[in-house]
Amino acid sequence: MSYYYKGKKSFSENLKQSFWHLIYPIFPHLRDGLVKIGILHHHGRQPFYLGHLSPNYTVEKLVEHLHKEGFHHHIVAWYDDGQILSMRKHDSFRYQHHIRVFEDKEIRGHFELTPESNPLDHFFEKGMVPAKEDFKKYLGHYLVEDASTYTISHKAPDASIGSP
Repeated sequence: MSYYYKGKKSFSENLKQSFWHLIYPIFPHLRDGLVKIGILHHHGRQPFYLGHLSPNYTVEKLVEHLHKEGFHHHIVAWYDDGQILSMRKHDSFRYQHHIRVFEDKEIRGHFELTPESNPLDHFFEKGMVPAKEDFKKYLGHYLVEDASTYTISHKAPDASIGSP
């Protein structure tokens, strides 16, 4: 499966994509290593709670559904505490919808710049916004918005992100 945007790109976007194509294989190891030695800091969960995975579905079924909706695995993203799934859907080379699922079946998602188009703005979360209505359409009956079926202990705090 491809990690990058396959639509039409400008010359500069093609250059950026070529660079990222080279570093995709090492990026997760580099990111995790910088976190481990304390240069980068990330813990908790990023904001934009959507709800929970319906008890009628497995994460595997959700992945199949999201693939049909145009999502693919997102290896460049932070790893949030308790995360078991990270996928994105490109809107363009510049923007993406990003969704995460956690061990407690909580689902969070947002709309943001892609790391490939603008790594620094992406890292500092410039332009990251909620996109609940979009995700409700993508997820349909896989999403349970009523958290009354889940205990409050399942709600994890939002992440705290430090700069390098």
